[in-house]
Amino acid sequence: TKLFPSIIAIVAILSSPLSTSASKEILQKTERNKTFDDGDGLFNFKREKRLPLDIVVFEPAFRSNSVTLILPGRHLDPADYQTTIDLLLSMYQTVVFFPTIADDDEYASSVPLAFDQYIEKAPRFHSEYSLLGHSYGAKISLMVASDYDPLRVVKVIALDPVDMNPPRFTNPYNATVTNINLSLTDLSSDILMTLTDGGGTIDPNHQADTIIAMNPTLWLHKDFNASHLAYCDPNPGVKGSLILKFMRRAMFPKKDGDGLALANAHKLIQEHF
Repeated sequence: TKLFPSIIAIVAILSSPLSTSASKEILQKTERNKTFDDGDGLFNFKREKRLPLDIVVFEPAFRSNSVTLILPGRHLDPADYQTTIDLLLSMYQTVVFFPTIADDDEYASSVPLAFDQYIEKAPRFHSEYSLLGHSYGAKISLMVASDYDPLRVVKVIALDPVDMNPPRFTNPYNATVTNINLSLTDLSSDILMTLTDGGGTIDPNHQADTIIAMNPTLWLHKDFNASHLAYCDPNPGVKGSLILKFMRRAMFPKKDGDGLALANAHKLIQEHF
């Protein structure tokens, strides 16, 4: 039996000031009871949605030492990262799960606002936070640490970042253009990245090793023979249709090293966060 503290999961109803006036007027709420059952019944919580953002907050029952925002891959939800959320909660960390927004800059600029609104509604004397990103969310976590909230982001783990559409860190050198890439050097944030075999539509020229080549002082861990979805729990759920779920698995089939990659990610979290 896993030994975790009792968990109380609360919901932060967070709406972005960046939204249009029309979006601000959308006050319809969708309340859903959902259970993440890890065998111990630890994850019974109410999830409340207010457009345009849908943010879920998990808190340890007794105390919260720090805050970590999880920025996931596209179309992935908390169930896909359940064991990772378990781990962070067992470390007495508040977890703010922030699903993706399609536009890079809107997503990155909303992250510090989400933290601000969380601590306003549930003050715990937190003045800084960490970021755990995966795939597209890993790219956004690097953008936040580099450009959108560099003074308050203290630690970043970017799991297999995909820097595409458009690239922000891996544009080829261009002698006629200055500052073509965001820099990750000389930041106050402690940043590390991981790299898998990628696959699917991921361009190998826009993965973590290329980001490291542009920022050689950063630390990179390579997970060999691991798929891009290795950091998700087995058989991850996907929002939307079964066709979408099938297509994602077709693009990123499981590999023998997936289990070890997830274990390595959890070890990095324990050591780094």
